[in-house]
Amino acid sequence: MIHDSRLLAPNMWGDKFEGVAGPSKDRKYPEELASNLKGKLLLGIGLLDYEFTASTLRIVEGLQRANMDFDLLIEPKLGHWLTNYQMRRSWDFLVRHLQ
Repeated sequence: MIHDSRLLAPNMWGDKFEGVAGPSKDRKYPEELASNLKGKLLLGIGLLDYEFTASTLRIVEGLQRANMDFDLLIEPKLGHWLTNYQMRRSWDFLVRHLQ
C-alpha cells in the first residue's frame, strides 16, 4: 500500500496518483486520518525499504499525535518483502487479538 505518494520518486509516480498540479486541497493523507482507526494495529517495516519506511513512520507520528496504541515491528536488514519471522509475528498478533 502506498501511504503517501509525495515520498516516492516524482519522475515515477508523482502525477500518477495526484495529477500534474499536485494533490487537491481536500486531500487527506493517512497521518491526518490516524485518529479514525479503531481496534488493534500492527505495523511492520524493513529499514531497507526505501519507499515505504518513511510513509509508515508518518503514520506512526499521526498515531502518536492522536495518543493511540499500536504495535510496531521494525526489521533493520529487511527490504520490501516478508520473512518467516515477520509472518509468524503477524499470525501471533492476529491470534492474540481475535481469541
